[in-house]
Amino acid sequence: MIAISAVGFLAEKPVLKMIGGGHRVCDLTVLSSRSERRQGEWVKVWERAVFVVWDDEAERIASRLEKGSDVVCTGTQETQCWSPKGSTEKRYTTKYRLTAWQVLPRNREPQGGDESQGGADRRQRGEQLQQSPM
Repeated sequence: MIAISAVGFLAEKPVLKMIGGGHRVCDLTVLSSRSERRQGEWVKVWERAVFVVWDDEAERIASRLEKGSDVVCTGTQETQCWSPKGSTEKRYTTKYRLTAWQVLPRNREPQGGDESQGGADRRQRGEQLQQSPM
C-alpha cells in the first residue's frame, strides 16, 4: 500500500455527487508549488494530488471546505485502468482514498517536527487530524 500526505490548498470547492446505491462521493484536488532550477533559471512547478472521499465524510467535507482552503490530506493510493470509448489504448488514473484531513491556519506554515504531516506537530498545538472511515 502506498500512502501520502499532501500539504497545500484546494484547487476548487469540493462538489458532493450522488451515485448509485445512495452513496455520496467528492474529490479534493490539493495543489502545492515548489521551485526548481531549469536551464539555470528558477521556475515555479505545480504539483497536485486528487483525494476521493465517500458518504458521510464526503458530505462533511463538501459543506466545510472552500476553494483555496489550506489543508493537509492523507490517503492511500488507488489506480484505475480504463480505455477511451472506441479505443484499445489503456489509460490510468491515480487518486488517493482520503484517510485523514486537517484544515490549516491561513499562514499554512507547518510548526514542529511531525515529519508525517509536513512538520505540523499537532500534539503541541492540541489539534487532531480528522479521521475518515475506510
